[in-house]
Amino acid sequence: YDYIIITNQDLENSFQPLINHKIKRGLKARIVTVEWIESNYEGNDLQEKIRNFIIDAYETWKIDYVLLGGDTEIIPYRGVYCRCGDYEDYDIPCDMYYGCLDGNWDGDGDGIYGEEEDDVDMFAEVYVGRAPVETEKEVENFINKVIWYENNFKVPYHKKFLLIGEKIYENPEIWGGDYKDRIESIIPKSYQITKYYDRDGTFNGNAQLIIDAINNGVHFINHMGHSNYWTVAHIGDCEFYDISGDPYDIKNENNFCFFYSQGCYAGAFDKGGSPGATDECVGENFVRSKYGAFAVIMNSRYGWFYVGDIENSPSQRFDKEFWNAVFNEGIKSIGIANQYSKEENFSFVNEDETGAYRWCYYELNLLGDPETNLGGSVSREGRIFFDKGKYKNGDEIKLTVMDMDLNTDHENIDTFSIQVTTSGGDSENIELEETGKNTGVFEGKITLKEKSFKKNNGIVECEDGELIIATYIDEDDGNGNCFEREAKAYADFTPPLISDIEVVDILADRATIIWKTDEPAESKVYYGDSSPPQLELEDRTLKTSHSITLKGLNPETFYYFAVQSKDEAGNVSYMDNSGNFYSFVTAILHLIFSDGMEEGEGNWEVSYQAQGEPQHNWYITENFSYNGEHCWHFCDEYGNGVWHFTYNPGVAPFDGFLTSPPIDLNSYQNARLNFFSYFWIGGSQNTWDFGKVEISKDDGQTWENLWEAQDTGGKWEEVDIDLTQYCGNTVKLRFHFHCEFSDTRMPDIYPGWFIDDIKVTSSEPSDTDRDNLPDNWEIKYFGNLNYGKYDDPDNDGLSNLDEYNLSTDPTDSDTDRDGLPDGWEADYNLDPTDPTGENGPEGDPDNDGYTNLEEYIGGSNPVDGNSTPNTPPSKPENISPQNGEENVQLDPRLEASEFSDSDQSDTQTASEWQIFYSDQSEDETPVYHQIITLTDIALNPSLKFNQIDIPWGTLKPSEQYKWRVRYRDNYPEWSEWSDFTYFKTISCDSELDEQIPDETSLTQLEDLYQVDTGIKALNGKTVGLKVDKGEISMVKNIDHSDLPDEGKPSNLPLGLFSTRIEGLTEGETVILRFYIPGNYV
Repeated sequence: YDYIIITNQDLENSFQPLINHKIKRGLKARIVTVEWIESNYEGNDLQEKIRNFIIDAYETWKIDYVLLGGDTEIIPYRGVYCRCGDYEDYDIPCDMYYGCLDGNWDGDGDGIYGEEEDDVDMFAEVYVGRAPVETEKEVENFINKVIWYENNFKVPYHKKFLLIGEKIYENPEIWGGDYKDRIESIIPKSYQITKYYDRDGTFNGNAQLIIDAINNGVHFINHMGHSNYWTVAHIGDCEFYDISGDPYDIKNENNFCFFYSQGCYAGAFDKGGSPGATDECVGENFVRSKYGAFAVIMNSRYGWFYVGDIENSPSQRFDKEFWNAVFNEGIKSIGIANQYSKEENFSFVNEDETGAYRWCYYELNLLGDPETNLGGSVSREGRIFFDKGKYKNGDEIKLTVMDMDLNTDHENIDTFSIQVTTSGGDSENIELEETGKNTGVFEGKITLKEKSFKKNNGIVECEDGELIIATYIDEDDGNGNCFEREAKAYADFTPPLISDIEVVDILADRATIIWKTDEPAESKVYYGDSSPPQLELEDRTLKTSHSITLKGLNPETFYYFAVQSKDEAGNVSYMDNSGNFYSFVTAILHLIFSDGMEEGEGNWEVSYQAQGEPQHNWYITENFSYNGEHCWHFCDEYGNGVWHFTYNPGVAPFDGFLTSPPIDLNSYQNARLNFFSYFWIGGSQNTWDFGKVEISKDDGQTWENLWEAQDTGGKWEEVDIDLTQYCGNTVKLRFHFHCEFSDTRMPDIYPGWFIDDIKVTSSEPSDTDRDNLPDNWEIKYFGNLNYGKYDDPDNDGLSNLDEYNLSTDPTDSDTDRDGLPDGWEADYNLDPTDPTGENGPEGDPDNDGYTNLEEYIGGSNPVDGNSTPNTPPSKPENISPQNGEENVQLDPRLEASEFSDSDQSDTQTASEWQIFYSDQSEDETPVYHQIITLTDIALNPSLKFNQIDIPWGTLKPSEQYKWRVRYRDNYPEWSEWSDFTYFKTISCDSELDEQIPDETSLTQLEDLYQVDTGIKALNGKTVGLKVDKGEISMVKNIDHSDLPDEGKPSNLPLGLFSTRIEGLTEGETVILRFYIPGNYV
């Protein structure tokens, strides 16, 4: 992959249009969810787990770009330490942590990241940007701007550049305009540059000028001036929203800008905005709103300048190198250009004693898509790509070519055509049309269908798995080079194969459906309490192991479901149990503890740990709740929320506790805690404040952490925590809010933490027919509830109730497929679900030298060393034919030694005989195979176990054979095979003296084979052939298999005739003599 978006499951589908857009532009792109990363990667915290995934993706997928798809509540930032003079910050938001992948950024292991002694990697392996979004609407706003900008290249406003310079310092006077003049020298002359400088009297803090410039269309904005969380260039975050009568509204539809600022805190995406407006910083609002910017680069903390030294001012040098990358180095990608500006200044990081360069290196974050190219993606360097990597039968293939050299008619829309070929040999022309005048982007479509062996029919035809190729010649890449550009995709006509459908974790209000596919595919479940099901839930991530949890179900309810998977090409597989639908029954709900706070504080205990009286604690509030009129609220005594504090190690912290009464879990097998949380404390959560849910099993003496709150950004969140490991105890729950106080407060108040509708529940499997077999167990194995607990459908000696208690399969007598029946294993206390170790076929729990499999076969007790299995019969010896014997008749009798067994009480029950060609492997099919059983001997008393007569016609003359035999006793157990004995059958050549030489000519018979003949037996040694008239013309050797069917004696099978023919003349009669072996006539 080239490009990855990391986001949560809630926003995954919302980001999919951006992935589709990137794929359309020729990138290999996909989404990976935070939830999946958290479950599959190690790390001390979520930040480290995400970074470890990126490291893995870089090494295995060779990714270049990562878009962090979410604000800090979704993708937490890594806060790093830096000191600049007297200023010190332990928590500078630094997304570069996710792109510079060597080391762990905490080399000394003290939990403080980014220190000089931590050996921090400052050079990027991948390029990172952040979409600071929280809702589906914000994702839509963000990606709409990115896609529009990347799809619209030569629009007039692209040549507009706005420079903003404020007054920075009074004494001495320092003007931002002086800094921006240095940037102006880098901008190409073709740009229309507008300057709003305090120095020149053209700005003076008039935000309306900036708003008008944005609304009228400006491409680039570069700013040097004072800023804060809520304002940059005197634009506050309110300006992005429709406030009636507000003259500062930004509404620059389809003229989206890029904003680079050296101002302080404008990009502090961990902080809130201005009081009374939004909870995000101004930089975030520029990119998450419908209008404004498609991307910004802004400082997450202070920007830095040197008095009297513009050229070496830290923020200025990073600013200058960024635009140098864009305009002079040909680096268009915003993410790469931002990192280039840092790496070009790396030498100053260690040389600068103030620490300002390291500070800027960390804090310059891109809020935008790192892959977006400034100035558009079309150049003279051509690109060609399909809109998908795989296509299903009947799909419309969309092909795009981007090359400004193909824009030859500047007054009209250009067209051209290229060939699309397949690896199977089809070739079709496709007409491409420019998407608009002077865009340089050409698109065309053609249909794909399964091969019908027709060419030049305007349809690409191929078979499943074939490669689809489109090629054009880029005659000039802008540097005078000619290249063949190629796009590739695959035909995929096969839908994914769904298997292993199962329902797991069935509770009273939820259940999880899992299944597998043989290729990566999307997941969808159709479900409902009636058939056919009407509800659906999907996961559009491509995966082979699928899991969808259905929530909000009703207890003790029968649910139907079907599953569906769609692969990358769009092929769909649907499984509904042959129209009957799969099913499950939700569990019985037991309410152990419940409090909606409508009756007051009840038996809850409120306490604190602090120096002096607390300003905040837990109170019942009437002003706000999820349900009803009351809930718990961490606030001050007047109902105000929490101040936004910054950490000061010299000031003591405060902890507020809300502790439940005792909750008895002793009689339950499982339990869950469910409540609703509204947790909003702004940036302080990302510094040193937190909220946790804790549990105690010893009446509050010690506490274990269950869950840590994340900022919900102004909305209620349902929290569900598994308490099963605490069943068998009486527990207490505690809601713990921790604050680190400061001697300076931030000028805003956040609501704090609200808790409502707290419940502890347990789920008991439903049993509709009261047979002690849970409904879902019966449905899983039988598809219905018709079997009883004493039934044994697999005849393994275990009842259904036994099978349920042992977790074995009631429809399979050997659940673990180890060759030991479940009932036998259960009888001897072996685990019938474990095919390994002492429970498996090779186990020997009684240490008597016999394996479990040997004990089972031998009928002995595997856990009693005095009980040993039956020994097999002795290996028989071959008697006749003897080894090396020749001239064996074609119907020989095989004979072996008599049955022998060390167990004197054993009797023979069978013998098994095999004959092979001498050069055959024993794994091949034998020439002859026969088993003689007691039944055979009872029906034919002349049979014996130790001898067998081989039927005539089984063996061929003059062939080498080998034979063997083995015996079985009454347990039953087979002996070893006897050693092979080799023999050769008799030859069928004539033994008569030759009376007429070969090739002797007689007279007048044209063709012996075409004569109408009649054959009859003359005696035991000869067969006569009477010819009506004429004489034999020739006598020669003939293979018996070449003789004509006409006239052959029916009682003499083919294979008995000699290959030697003799002729005698007796007048008009010819006698042919055939040697016949043995006594056969």
